[in-house]
Amino acid sequence: MKRTNPVLRGNQASDELGPGLLVLLWVLISAQLFAPAIFAFHVWAGNAKEAENWAPGSIICVLVALLLLAGMRSSARDTRQLRAMGVPGTATVLSVEPLEDGFSIILRIFVEDLEPFEARAHSGWNRAKVGETVEVLVDPSDRLFTIVDR
Repeated sequence: MKRTNPVLRGNQASDELGPGLLVLLWVLISAQLFAPAIFAFHVWAGNAKEAENWAPGSIICVLVALLLLAGMRSSARDTRQLRAMGVPGTATVLSVEPLEDGFSIILRIFVEDLEPFEARAHSGWNRAKVGETVEVLVDPSDRLFTIVDR
């Protein structure tokens, strides 16, 4: 008998992932700009041979940094849209587990006219206790949700 994981039925809006993940993304973006900076220095210094060696890596690094930035911008836009037009609901905290960069929280989410579903949320700090009810906003079309700050 094959078991399915019912926790993967909802998706948390990205701004709820905590400050640790946002710092990590900004560090990755900054690191991606290291190679282009070295390339630019060699071009400025007139060292064409060294600049030529750094060019392919610089192009790749800039593309990766742009993709990371585009993903962050798209996620922020989705979250703003969810906060503006999401359907209010409640969620019961089923479990809270510590992680290296915060806490994993499993929720059962209830929204009027939508079958209850379970979802995993990530928080940079432990605000939730098992059995507690929290307010959420949900997009019924794709079950994207965010926990409403009190």
